[in-house]
Amino acid sequence: MLSSIKKERGNYDTPPRRGYDPIPYLPVFANEIIESHDVSQRFMNDYKQTVSDLIAEHYRYQQEVAHKDGLLTMCEASGPHQNQSDALLCQKYSDVPMGEFWARSKTHRISLKQRFLTKEAVSAGHIYGKNVISAESFTSVGPQWEEDPYFLKPTADRAFCEGINKLYFHTYPHSPSLTAKPGFVYYAGTYINRNTTWWNYSLDWNTYLARNQYVLQQGTPVVDVCIYYGTGIEKRIQYKQDSALMDLGYQYDYVNSDVILNQMSVQDGKICLPNGISYELLVLPEESGISIEVLEKIREMVYDGATIVGPRPICSIGLYKSTEIDRQIKSITNLLWGELDKPLIDRTVGNGKIVYGKNIDQILSEKKIEPDLKIENRDSNFSLDFIHRRNKEYDIYYLANLREEAIDYATLSFRTSGKVPYIWNPVDGTVIEQRVYVDDGERTHIPCSFDPYGSYFIIFEKKENAKPSIISVTGPDGNRSCFLEKSGNYQLTYSNGESKNITIASARYLTINTS
Repeated sequence: MLSSIKKERGNYDTPPRRGYDPIPYLPVFANEIIESHDVSQRFMNDYKQTVSDLIAEHYRYQQEVAHKDGLLTMCEASGPHQNQSDALLCQKYSDVPMGEFWARSKTHRISLKQRFLTKEAVSAGHIYGKNVISAESFTSVGPQWEEDPYFLKPTADRAFCEGINKLYFHTYPHSPSLTAKPGFVYYAGTYINRNTTWWNYSLDWNTYLARNQYVLQQGTPVVDVCIYYGTGIEKRIQYKQDSALMDLGYQYDYVNSDVILNQMSVQDGKICLPNGISYELLVLPEESGISIEVLEKIREMVYDGATIVGPRPICSIGLYKSTEIDRQIKSITNLLWGELDKPLIDRTVGNGKIVYGKNIDQILSEKKIEPDLKIENRDSNFSLDFIHRRNKEYDIYYLANLREEAIDYATLSFRTSGKVPYIWNPVDGTVIEQRVYVDDGERTHIPCSFDPYGSYFIIFEKKENAKPSIISVTGPDGNRSCFLEKSGNYQLTYSNGESKNITIASARYLTINTS
């Protein structure tokens, strides 16, 4: 295991990897302009790309050495500090990609963006086909000895919804029995060890984490959008919910040049990876520069049927043969984006499309891709996160209430149909067939409720001869979806047209006797 990279910026030896001798341009490091500002900036771009390549080679070499001895590698190659590297490429050379997230605190790393450095590792795991994605978990510099499982649970749930599916406590210090309690500890970390006051009562907590991790390692993730983060140098992807896509009910990954060039193909209008993940859109960054190799691959993908969203690239980023390459870029972008710059572009090119100036949700809607999860009605404002995985038999949704207030009622609409939903509770391991739902042939609509910081799985299973679902409930106050807040006589209406009268003595959602 390699811990998080702490190196930020610095000067490195720059071998002539970019096709020219760098020596004449070294005064640029002293803020001197060589030839022109454009030339100097292109040299700096080449320098940063070279440093990024060298850092990635460091991870490649340590993986090579480990594999010779039958070992696997686990690397926090995604920070937490800014450094000159393509972190996605570095994670390619980690057998188990690793991010990190911090426990809640009022004094350090207060914002969610500061606490969750996980999206980069998750994206790397998805695009490079690494099913287990880990995280240094519950890192903290205070308060100490005050965190208990209830305090830690919502942080773990957020990490699971980010795509993390294997936790490593930061920290479990080894403290000899002869030392005074609470024993030796490292200053940074949530102190989770046998001297913690709640340790002897922690089996349920650890079992909860284990159940979540096991289920979230099944199948492959369902993701609609991939976002190209350009050169990937001096960039950091942090918190999933920073993106407006999450408010719209879609999931997304980041991709780098390596994956675009070497792994992406197009099938039936979808952008596909060898591990079975597919995307509806590739979104380009708001950047003027691009490598000619990536642009040529984008042209190929568009002609094969891909939808590419983003602005027209203007120029190359490096110094080598820049004038010639810039002419090639202009020729390709004129072909794809058209010769005139317009605020709104929606062009069919080959079998695919180039789109710019439209919102992502509008583009997906035009492709008939609805949100993976919709909240159709609710009893109050609330914050809900989710992640979706799928295998041949199941659609697996993990849902987490991110607030300490209960969600008494909400109808959730899932982008799946023809399957029977089950509620899997990771707290106690119970599985309940969800009899109350509406399958309209395209989506499944389910009434749900959540305890404060509550979370559970909804698993959709292919099942022959399934019982009809309950699609409406008529009770003491008339017709309402199946959140029963008072006892009394109810009439259940099934999807096959039959009805049934039942008596509820002590009503609460999911306690109806439907046998």
